[in-house]
Amino acid sequence: MEFHLITDCYFFMRRIYFALFIFLLDSFSLSAQVILKNEGFSKVYVAYGYRDVHTGWTTKGWFPVEPGEEKPVYNYTALSNPNFYYCAKIEKCDQGYFGQYSLYVNTQDAFTIPNADKAIDYASQLIKIYRFNLVNLEGKSSYTITFNPVNLKCGGKAQGKWRFPLDKYGDYAEKKEDEKMYREVTFDDGKPIGWCKDFYADGKLRAEFKLVSAKPLLYNGHCIWYKEDGSKEREADYEQGALISKTDFSGNEVKVSKSMFEVVKFPLQSFFLNSTGNEALLDGKSRTMYPIVLPKGTVEWYYEFSASRNKDDIDGYTKLFSLAGQLTKLIDKSGVLSAGVGMLTAPPGGDFCNVYLLDGSYNAFRSKQNFSFWRAGSRTNFKSGIVDLKGNSLLNPVIGIENPSLTYGIHVAIQVVAIVSRIDD
Repeated sequence: MEFHLITDCYFFMRRIYFALFIFLLDSFSLSAQVILKNEGFSKVYVAYGYRDVHTGWTTKGWFPVEPGEEKPVYNYTALSNPNFYYCAKIEKCDQGYFGQYSLYVNTQDAFTIPNADKAIDYASQLIKIYRFNLVNLEGKSSYTITFNPVNLKCGGKAQGKWRFPLDKYGDYAEKKEDEKMYREVTFDDGKPIGWCKDFYADGKLRAEFKLVSAKPLLYNGHCIWYKEDGSKEREADYEQGALISKTDFSGNEVKVSKSMFEVVKFPLQSFFLNSTGNEALLDGKSRTMYPIVLPKGTVEWYYEFSASRNKDDIDGYTKLFSLAGQLTKLIDKSGVLSAGVGMLTAPPGGDFCNVYLLDGSYNAFRSKQNFSFWRAGSRTNFKSGIVDLKGNSLLNPVIGIENPSLTYGIHVAIQVVAIVSRIDD
């Protein structure tokens, strides 16, 4: 009897110890999962780091997290160091999520770096210090790191998807209390791309359109506006910000309005540009600028140009400037523009000049520093011709003209002609 009692106690205690072992094993193996969540509009790339008692510091990356995606990347156990470090880059942007703790990463490629606190010993120039954020996972069953990259700028230019608050009229809201709707626009290097959309406060679609510019607001192509019940309110067609036609569904009957085109000729401009070798000794400069104020409703615009060392030649060439007349003939009675540069006759010219459509670098151009310009509207080694600016969105462009010659001065003539849309209500 005593023997059976001892045996029973023995097996009972074994079960107790086994249950305790399992409990302790489970306790040590309980894990905290780190989840990356992207609530913004731009993709983020995440790197993380941790310190293990056996292997020391390790960093890993870059883990892409798409907009709207949740991605588990790391499991922490009770045997691990509870400190978790992370940083993140935002696609096409010089902004990111960085902290104060220094660890090494590969700045470009996917990586796993052991000894990440001493990775300066690595030979690769891509291995550099990034600043990590710290999260303590102790006592947590899971931890979500949320990113919300919106309204970003890279190099001073809007990048990725932006959200703008609107007032009840669809204009940009200047005060918080005026916000009734919102607009979503996707940018690439400051330029709106793809379809843009307006929404009512409850998320219902208000409008869909494409833009030449978000500020100032310039529509392009076919645009549609909707009422709150989802029915159409109006449609309109734009050409580079100029209204071409519109259809109004808001009244009892559908009202259609169409635009007519008008040719607007700017005054002829003539300049003398000194040679680059003589401008320091003689009066005059080798560069000049011609600012242009385009009429409201400009659909497209052109400039007609000629250059020559001989002033008498230029006087004769300007009498052959006929761009405005040619464009007028190419606009038919219905108001449809059918002009193309290949259909236009350009004036003659005698000597080379450089003509730049400047995008804001006026002072840099004037002072002969590095400047930027719109290549589509610029010409180098240009004697004469007609330049078409159909796709350009500059509201008040500036044309910079340069004499590249070291020894000879040059006379130039230029005339701007705009095609303007006038809506017929």
